[in-house]
Amino acid sequence: MNPTLFDLIGPLPQGTTVLEASAGTGKTYAIAALAARFIAEGACAVEDLLLITFSRAATAELRSRVRERLRDTSRALEAAARGVRPMEEVAAHLADAPAEVVAERAARLAAAFARFDRAAIMTTHEFCHGMLAGLGILAPQTPQSTLIEDLRPLADEAAEDVYIRLFAGEPHGAPFPFEGDWDAEPGARDVARKAAGEVADLVGAGSPGAAGARVAFAESVRHEVDRRKQARRLFSFDDQLTRLDEALADPVTGAQARERLASRFPVVLVDEFQDTDPTQWSVLRQAFAGASTLVLIGDPKQAIYGFRGGDVHTYGMAVERAGAVTTLGVNHRSDPEVVAGVATLFTGVRLGSDIGVPPVATARTSRLVGDAGTPWARGVQVRAVEAEKAVHPATARNAITRDLVGVVGDLLGPTPPLRPVGGELRPSDIAVLVRSNERGQELATALAGSGVPATFNGSNSVLATGAADDWVALLRALDKPRRPYLRRAFLTDFIGATVTDLAQMGEDQLAELTQRIHLWARVLDRHGVPALFAAFDADTNFRARLLARPDGERLVTDHRHLAELLHHQASRGRSARA
Repeated sequence: MNPTLFDLIGPLPQGTTVLEASAGTGKTYAIAALAARFIAEGACAVEDLLLITFSRAATAELRSRVRERLRDTSRALEAAARGVRPMEEVAAHLADAPAEVVAERAARLAAAFARFDRAAIMTTHEFCHGMLAGLGILAPQTPQSTLIEDLRPLADEAAEDVYIRLFAGEPHGAPFPFEGDWDAEPGARDVARKAAGEVADLVGAGSPGAAGARVAFAESVRHEVDRRKQARRLFSFDDQLTRLDEALADPVTGAQARERLASRFPVVLVDEFQDTDPTQWSVLRQAFAGASTLVLIGDPKQAIYGFRGGDVHTYGMAVERAGAVTTLGVNHRSDPEVVAGVATLFTGVRLGSDIGVPPVATARTSRLVGDAGTPWARGVQVRAVEAEKAVHPATARNAITRDLVGVVGDLLGPTPPLRPVGGELRPSDIAVLVRSNERGQELATALAGSGVPATFNGSNSVLATGAADDWVALLRALDKPRRPYLRRAFLTDFIGATVTDLAQMGEDQLAELTQRIHLWARVLDRHGVPALFAAFDADTNFRARLLARPDGERLVTDHRHLAELLHHQASRGRSARA
């Protein structure tokens, strides 16, 4: 089914509608606008509208955006009643009606804004949890069971036992390591966590070598995790999803359960639908398709990545079921060259029998200019490691690292091939996206080693940073001011000495630094971590020194965060002793 352009001010969707939204085409804007229109035009009240997303962060953002839209549109319609024509497209459409109709719409939106805490904007798992509780005896329940949000500890526990059981007797050892690198050689722990935490089908069973062994290991881990959950009366979010699906499909009570959900939510908007797995789609289809207005919003191009178990086939099934397939056709985020480059990559590509890649226009003008005749004249490049034979993953990683460092160096060099219109490229203008924290830190180190200031922003804990190592070294010296500990403390950011400095220092300078450590120990003991942190600035110009470095802002932030954690922990300790 070929998609048609979606019109935000056209007739409201009815039945099941697929709304394809490529990156930058205003998906969240469209969802919030649709929610406002459904409420303003009387299709549902705010508590009867269900918005489903696939992460808590996305839920928080969507809740904020919908709330703002209800408030702003309500105010715009109130102003329209006084003769002030709204500038925003959707508000102008809602104001284009007889005065009494506009007043009713404004009142509905104002009431929705006042009752917004009743809005059902939730993740898929929150939806399943709430619906299972609401269905009562119509859904299977396990008495005295406990919900666990994180399956990783259970997966790790099962992985160790399964790994030993499967491979302890192998004469040549295990076909893959227990600890590994997902990008290069996945280890058993990584495989176990992925197998336990995702519902996607496992493929490759029976394959020769380590690949087939990993699949067999993953299947065994899944069975073992399920066995331990049952034995311990534990259930996960995915278990809730399966229970709800079974309740809706039950031949005896399923019809009543489906009717209860459909009557509860006459309008349902599902965000990031491309990440929907088969079980999630089964729940949505059974509960709402054909009974409620169901709008499925997503980017089919992203379905190929299989995030959270989503797949192209599930998206295709939804397209087949839909009464209408529409698309947002204008990119409001990217430069024309980027939009054109992505379109070139996907020209003629089909992601399934019913999933194509519709063209997207752009609303922006070029912000960057690339030298003519070079790859930088285009918005997208594909760079590959060329080799006559198979390349080891580590070799490829090293080659990619060298290429990346070279590319960034060229962009920041004296004659850069790519420049902002009317300006110059800065290090902070360049972002490098990576797959793992380890790889991100590796590239940041390589860039810094080439003289390019680079900061890695990953999901690693601040306790795993160099700043944390400095705090450990300093606290050890404050507690035990012995020569080895003191010299390590002198090398931290707090003192700022180098190995060369230490080698050239005289006894008087060393004594002065040692005295400073003793003074800081007394400050910490008498006045706590905040006073110690202030002493760094007073004694060594701490923050000014760090901010002068290329990665200074990140360092200061990490040190401040660690100081707050230490102060919080010290405060808790004093409270417990009291």
